[in-house]
Amino acid sequence: MTTKNFQKRIDKDLYDRVAAIYNDLGTSVGEAFVMFLKKSEEVQGLPFELRKSSDVMSDQELEDLLLSRLEHKRIDLDNSDDVAEFFDEEFPEYEVNHG
Repeated sequence: MTTKNFQKRIDKDLYDRVAAIYNDLGTSVGEAFVMFLKKSEEVQGLPFELRKSSDVMSDQELEDLLLSRLEHKRIDLDNSDDVAEFFDEEFPEYEVNHG
C-alpha cells in the first residue's frame, strides 16, 4: 500500500478543541480524519447530511408543527396513572393513598 501525505491549515483553537474531544474518545485528529475518509468511501459521499441553512425549519415553524401534532389531554395530578403516563414512567412517590 502506498501512502499520501495530506496537509491543510486550520484554526489552532478549533484543532485544539477537536483534538481534546477525540482524545477523550481514545483517538486522534489524524485517526478521525482517516475514519472520515473511510466512511465517505462507504457511503459514497459525505458521512453526514449537507444542506443549506434556508432548508432548516425555523424555530417558529418547528413550534407550530409540534403544537399541531400535540394531543390535548387533561391530567389529573391526583391520579398516579395520569402522572406516570405524562412522564412515561412510574413515580411511586406520587401515588395517592386512598386508604
